[in-house]
Amino acid sequence: MMMRTAMGRLYQAWSNDNGETWTCPQPTSLASSTAPAQVRSLPNGHLLVVWNQESEEEVKRGFNRTRLSAAVSRNGGGVWEFFQNVESLLEGTRVEPGPIRPLRPVEYYHREPDVGAPERESRHVLPAQAHGRWSYPSVFVMADRVFIAHTYSIYEDHPTQARLVLCSRREGGFNQKLKVFPLTWFYGGKEPADNPFLPRVQKPARP
Repeated sequence: MMMRTAMGRLYQAWSNDNGETWTCPQPTSLASSTAPAQVRSLPNGHLLVVWNQESEEEVKRGFNRTRLSAAVSRNGGGVWEFFQNVESLLEGTRVEPGPIRPLRPVEYYHREPDVGAPERESRHVLPAQAHGRWSYPSVFVMADRVFIAHTYSIYEDHPTQARLVLCSRREGGFNQKLKVFPLTWFYGGKEPADNPFLPRVQKPARP
């Protein structure tokens, strides 16, 4: 099970009894915003996770949910490899995880009614030609294909207005996209294979 947190990482837990009980949540090595992830078992027994991968600096600059990534674990969630971007506004397919601490833009914190609204640090306020958000992935694995559906919003500079506007919006204000990938795409275009140097992770004992 993968859990979203506000600590800059995804957390994970294991169940040895079909979901009746779970181990104590542990931080993964996957840098993340506060968006949810999905993990699926592949036909070969490997794990696939699809999630919003962002660094602490990117989140503070407002790039929240702007990189939808995928990674594979060949040892039950101990080590994640083969990082790919399903959709991304940013460069890089793997983000080095930062320290485990509360992570979200400062203006998102709730304040007392008589306290002024916090302001974002000026170094994090930068112009952008375009902006996009991709999140809430839904993953379905069928034989040698992987279906990934997710929400999205695309923003761009309006030619006559000095503001960002939502483009291609359907009625209701939500957009969805479905992408179909061959299983080999998640392994860098190669046939999936076990790594003999990766021992299978030892699941923590149930609490």
